[in-house]
Amino acid sequence: IKGGFLWLANPELIDSLSELTGTSNCPVAKTPAEKDAHKRFPETPVLLDKETTGHYVEGVGKALWIGGFRGDILFALTQLPPHMKTPATLDWDRLCRLSRYLRGTRDLPTALLPDSSMTEIRAYVDSDWGGNHDHRRSTSGGVITIAGAPVIIWSRLQAVPALSSAEAELYSLGTVSYTHLTLPTICS
Repeated sequence: IKGGFLWLANPELIDSLSELTGTSNCPVAKTPAEKDAHKRFPETPVLLDKETTGHYVEGVGKALWIGGFRGDILFALTQLPPHMKTPATLDWDRLCRLSRYLRGTRDLPTALLPDSSMTEIRAYVDSDWGGNHDHRRSTSGGVITIAGAPVIIWSRLQAVPALSSAEAELYSLGTVSYTHLTLPTICS
């Protein structure tokens, strides 16, 4: 692409994840994660057997690698690693959903197209409020752009539960401010 470039997550790795999770012939998902997926599962988690736990750990590793190329799956990725030691059927369902989404978007590139007429650094940030049902912590996400091209993208679980949506947004602003401090290193 003139004036920029595209990069693509390894399609073979996405196919490998689909085979591992058994979702190769399933319908593709329109989104990488499902809101309120926990409501379809019993309150007491049903743990995966030893073999499926091994597949889960391998699948999360593959998904994390793909996430380095795909900013659109970062929120879904925050839901997978906390349960690596003792994954339950809900966790497996989340990994399968992500796999189905990736299979449907396997040829979707990430574009880096800087606009030379834009010289400013912009930051976009948002958060939910208590979206994690395990411990009611919020998730912050954001993008920092230089010349209109994304240079830093993140989605992180906040360190402490916010008592209001305004407090969750304030924590997100703190994250983007702290992340913004790394830009002189990137720009030099």
